[in-house]
Formats: sequence, structure tokens, C-alpha cells
Amino acid sequence: MPYLFDNLLVSSPNGGGLLFIHRDQAFHLDMINTTGISLNGSTLLRGLQPQGLVLYKDQRVEQYDVPHIHDIHDVLLAEPYLYTVGTTGNEILQLDEHAEEVRRWTFAGGQDAKHLNCLTLWNQRLVFSAFGDFTGPRQYKDNTDQAGFVQDLHSGERLINGLSQPHSLCAVGEHLLLANSENKELHEYDSSGLLLRSKLLQGYTRGICVQNGKIYIGLSRSRNIDGNALSSARLVVLDSQSWQELGCIDLPVPEVYSILGIEDPDIIPGLLASISQHASSRYQHSINERDIKLQALAEYSAQQKQLIASLEQQLREQLASPLGLLAERDAALTAVNQRYDEVRHQYGQLLSSNSWLLTQPFRNIRRWLRL
Repeated sequence: MPYLFDNLLVSSPNGGGLLFIHRDQAFHLDMINTTGISLNGSTLLRGLQPQGLVLYKDQRVEQYDVPHIHDIHDVLLAEPYLYTVGTTGNEILQLDEHAEEVRRWTFAGGQDAKHLNCLTLWNQRLVFSAFGDFTGPRQYKDNTDQAGFVQDLHSGERLINGLSQPHSLCAVGEHLLLANSENKELHEYDSSGLLLRSKLLQGYTRGICVQNGKIYIGLSRSRNIDGNALSSARLVVLDSQSWQELGCIDLPVPEVYSILGIEDPDIIPGLLASISQHASSRYQHSINERDIKLQALAEYSAQQKQLIASLEQQLREQLASPLGLLAERDAALTAVNQRYDEVRHQYGQLLSSNSWLLTQPFRNIRRWLRL
């Protein structure tokens, strides 16, 4: 019994990862956020979100941290070079096999002005898609209707215009398939860039693959178009001649970015082993990082407890000092009051026992007056 979905790799960003579709079932290989994927023979190039490249070659795994390329959206293996899109910087880079920069194309504009995204080779041209010829940072927001285009990287020639959030350039002979994502469409163009046909689908179209007389296209639970009822991503298969829908399967991820068909089944075991090795290595690295962070957090917590104890002791001493002074003051006042009472009492007694001293002067005056 033939399977509609077999031997496909699907990448997913924003919490997705990499999936392998085999015999109409989706298997989650890992959950490393992934955008573009490109296969040449048995070599797979993978773009990580937001930055990073992984090369699976001859059962070896090479991961490259590329901090100078931010928000990688697509990758392309075109030997002897690797190509990648740095969407934030409006850039496309040509790299050698060690991910060292060979050449860089930078287009005018603020951060993510044009939203460059996907690459392919089409009739001996290296072409890319973009949301529009904007110059302000993310100026394409709410302005993408019919503003998108496909352009020749080397000559700068605009080959296709009037697109709405184009993605997923896929050359089929001399023709080009692409996802007109905002309008939920699949388009086909001839070698001159003339639109031959389009098909409306039921979600944000992104990710296209042609294999064994079938077209596979991804539908995402979109973040930026209305009327999308999908609860998760979906993979739809069409007949490559009639474009009649043959079936679909739901995927355990919110979005699809790229779809690759693996035509040579002999490379699948080695490729899956390399992907598994890389995922395990990253997982172990994450565990080690977590343990280091937990240890650092425990040490920090102990230091904070020690600091808090020291501050509490200092505060108690500061509070005790004025309380002691107040107690001394109150004792002194009490002593003064007691002494004052004693003096008053003594003075009263003195006045009572020596009242004649007060009356004696008046007696002398009376005596004088009698004379």
C-alpha cells in the first residue's frame, strides 16, 4: 500500500524543531527551533533560530555559532559554498564549508526592513524572496499586500513582483513554485516570471517540496493573518499535475518552515543517527548548563542568606544603640526629678523650721518705728 507522506523532513521554528514523516506518521526528532534546511546528496545544512548553523556530513556533526548572522531564515547548500539569510540585517551571506564568511550582500534599510527570507537556485540564478522594498525597521508590518518580490541576488533583477509575504522558493525544472503566504496561496511561474496558476489553501502557506509526482506544502497556524482556523500545523499533498488535493496530516508543531524530500532511502539511517547525536549532545550540554546555573544559583543564594544575616545583625545593633541611649536618658531624668523632689522637700522643711528668719526683719522695723 503506497503512503502519501513518506521520507520527508519538516522544520519548524518558534517551539517546533525537526520532524521526520515516515509512512504517514510524524516523528519528532528534536525540539531545536529550526528555519531553513537544505539537502545535497547525504549532506544536510540546518539553520537554527535565531542564529546558528549545523552541518550533518559523512556521519559527522558540525555546529557553528554565527553571532554576526542574526535571525537566520533560510540556508542553501550550493557546493562548494553555503548560503544563509540574516533577516535582521537585510543580508545574504556566502560561507565556506567551515561557515567562514566569503561574501556578504547587504540591502539598504533598518533592522528587518525588507524581511528577506528564502533562497533557491532557479535556472542557474541564485534568487531570494522578500516582503517588500521597505527601508524603515520592520516597515513591512501591515504593508505587505502585493509588495513582495523575487530577485536575482547577483544581478539585482526583479524577476517576480506583486507578492504578499512570499516564502519557500522551489525550482521545478524551469518553473518556480512559491508560497504567497499572506493570501494562503501556492503559485507556479514559468521561466520568465509569468504566473501560470495558483491555488488557495486553508492556512498560512510556507514550506514546499516536490517528490514522486506530488507537491507537499505546509500550512501554519499563522501569527499575522486573520481567519486561520488551524489548531496546529498541517502538511497537505497535491498531485503535481492537476494540483488536486490528495490528503493531509496534522503535525505536532504550530508552524512549518521548510520541507525536504529524501529520495535516497539509503542515507536515512545515517542522517537520522547524526540528527539524534546532535540533539543528544545539545540536550546534555543543556543539562550541564542547567547544573552549572543551579550550582551558581545555590552559591548566590547562600551568599544572599549570609548577607541578609549580616544586615539583620547590623540593624539590631543600630536599633539597640538608640534604645540604650533612651534608657540612659530616662534614668537620668528620673534621677534629676527625684533630686528635685528631695531639694523641694528639704527646702520646705527648712522654711518651716526657720520661719523666724523671715519675720525677724519686720520685727526690727516695728521696733524702730516705736522709738
